[in-house]
Amino acid sequence: MIKVVFFVTKRPEFQNWDEFRNYWVNSHAPIAAKMPGLRKYTVNPILPDQPRQGIPFDGIAELWWDDVESFKASVASPAGVATFEDAWKFLDEAHSHGVIVQENVIL
Repeated sequence: MIKVVFFVTKRPEFQNWDEFRNYWVNSHAPIAAKMPGLRKYTVNPILPDQPRQGIPFDGIAELWWDDVESFKASVASPAGVATFEDAWKFLDEAHSHGVIVQENVIL
């Protein structure tokens, strides 16, 4: 199983933290959840009251697939295309980045 971790930054238009979190959780997540082969999806907005100490992003999304091929097919599917089209409505594309990782659960 592989995991894709996205470090997400909200678009400047989202001045209100609750508006950003609400869109991500209640509007975007149901779209992303329709991607074929997606095994698990978590949305992790940074708590707004937490000191940022130079953290350049507003949250982390984690998505799991069986393998890299499943991930590639999923994001190329109509549901995957719709997910990324919607993502750029609330995320700053230039400052949001994803990486494919292999998760090693220790505890």
